[in-house]
Amino acid sequence: MNAPEPGAPEQPLPPGAAWALGDGATVRAFRLAGLRGAVVESPAAARAMIERLRSEGAALVVVTEALAAALEGDGTPVGAGVQPLVVAVPAPAGPGAATTPSERLASAVRSALGLAVGQRAPR
Repeated sequence: MNAPEPGAPEQPLPPGAAWALGDGATVRAFRLAGLRGAVVESPAAARAMIERLRSEGAALVVVTEALAAALEGDGTPVGAGVQPLVVAVPAPAGPGAATTPSERLASAVRSALGLAVGQRAPR
C-alpha cells in the first residue's frame, strides 16, 4: 500500500467521494476503510483542501477533533448542514483512544461511518 501523499489530489474526484484529512496515521486508517485521504500539515492546508473537495463534489470529509477545532476557530464550517459534511473523529492517540491498531481503526470507522468493522451496511 502506498503512503498517503501530502496535498491535493492530482485527478478530478468522482462525485460523492469520501475523504480523510489529517496526520498520516489517521489518513492511513481511513484508507484501509476505503476512503481517499490526504495528509495536511496545518489548518490552512486543510481549509484549502476542503474547498477543493467542495468544488469537486465530495460528500464527506473526516478530520481529527483537533483539526476540526482549529478549523472552527478560524470560521470554517464543520458539521451538519455543510457540503461536504465535515465529521470530526478522535485522533489515534486522543482521550479514550483504543489501545491496539485494530481497535483504533475500528473506533475511527465506527465514529465516522456508524458501522462496526466487518458489519455490512443496511440496504
